[in-house]
Amino acid sequence: MPKIVDREKTKKRITHEAVNLFIKRGYTSFTIDELASECDISKGSVYNYFESKDDIIYSVIEYEQESYDKEILYKIDKSKTLEDKIMALFSLCILDDNMTKIRRGIYNQFVRTTIRTQNKEMIRMLKNIQIKYQRWLNNILTDEKNKGNITQNAHLFSKGLFALGEAVVVYSDIDGYNHKDMLTSFIKELLKTIKGNR
Repeated sequence: MPKIVDREKTKKRITHEAVNLFIKRGYTSFTIDELASECDISKGSVYNYFESKDDIIYSVIEYEQESYDKEILYKIDKSKTLEDKIMALFSLCILDDNMTKIRRGIYNQFVRTTIRTQNKEMIRMLKNIQIKYQRWLNNILTDEKNKGNITQNAHLFSKGLFALGEAVVVYSDIDGYNHKDMLTSFIKELLKTIKGNR
């Protein structure tokens, strides 16, 4: 009798092992052979679930995005000040702990793969991620505006701030690129501007 395989469970296991290999070796250094070995399946079996290595990075982003979103929303919710809320939202760009560096690397590779392949599904996912975070930033600014803590037009800065955050992530793997200080400084100066005389 043939062995019954839970496709979704196996795909999640492969994705989880891909995350682990990404952490250990980086996206460009790990191979499908290594991934298959870690999962104790054949290389061909990996391709039963994923068309390519690029398809794996898409799955990794889906896998990581869900837990990351919950974590960020929790941090925003627990933050008391506008600055802390914005810093929490942009933590992928400015924090340097090991897990954030790994996540930044995964997201960076996803953006690069999306640009290189022009995969419509990946483009749609990237746009949805961007729209979601812009909405969260707008919600933070709108809440502060409604409390009278910032100027009426402060929300107009959200797209520019988000674009800067995206650029910081994309350039983050360049040695000597001071992403944290530049973005943190910009956020602090922007907050001074939008708070005005309040």
